[in-house]
Amino acid sequence: MIEFVGFRAMRMDGKKETKKTKGIKSNANDNDFTQCLNEKIEITRRQLCIRSKLHEVYTISELKIALNPYEDK
Repeated sequence: MIEFVGFRAMRMDGKKETKKTKGIKSNANDNDFTQCLNEKIEITRRQLCIRSKLHEVYTISELKIALNPYEDK
């Protein structure tokens, strides 16, 4: 083992490692997990969503918290 980063978003199932950021379309990479934990900063992601209301289609730009070092999400 070279490095251990303990987040609930990372899981090891046997030999397979999964990283999940729920509610975020683009997943975070390895550097984001270590940067968030070591520097105690929130990692945010901007995502575009296509929505419709009363048959009128529009796009929304959302800024969401992807990773939080205190895991109080």
